[in-house]
Amino acid sequence: MDSLTQKLSDLSVKKSTVHNFLKTECNLSFKKLAAQPAARNSPTKIQNRKDWVIKWSATDMNYLENCVFVDESGFNISMRPPSGWSLKGKPALTDTPTGRAVSHTVLGATTAKFVVSMEFRNPKKKPQNELKLTSVIVKEKHQLKRKSQLQKVLSLVII
Repeated sequence: MDSLTQKLSDLSVKKSTVHNFLKTECNLSFKKLAAQPAARNSPTKIQNRKDWVIKWSATDMNYLENCVFVDESGFNISMRPPSGWSLKGKPALTDTPTGRAVSHTVLGATTAKFVVSMEFRNPKKKPQNELKLTSVIVKEKHQLKRKSQLQKVLSLVII
C-alpha cells in the first residue's frame, strides 16, 4: 500500500470525477437515508415472516378471489418531498399555503379485481369561538362564592 501511495502521490482527482464515476460506472446515486429498525431483517424476524406465510398458505384464503384489503391514508395540502435542491450554504425551502394545514383522510377498500369503496373524509370543523375547558383554577375561595356563579361562568364556554 505504501509503494502504491508513493507512485500515485502526484495524482489529484476532483470530487466531480469521483461523483460521475460512482453515478455512471457504478450506477449509484446519493439519496436521503431512510431509517429502518435494525431488527427488521434479523433471523428471528425472517423466520416469523416465513412462519406467517406458511400458516396463511395452508388456509383456503385466496387473495385473488375472496379477500378485501382496507387501508387508510392521511394527507394535507402542505405535504412536500423531504428533500430538494438549493444553493450551497442556503437552506432548501419550499412555500406552503399555510404553516399548518388541515389533515384529510382517504379510506379505501379494494380487491385484486376492483375497488370496493373509496371515501374521502374531511375533518370536523370546529367553531372559531369554541374553547375546550380542561380545568378550572380558582386562586381565591372568595372569587366564586357560590356554585351558581361557577355554573354561569362555565355556561359561557362551549365544551
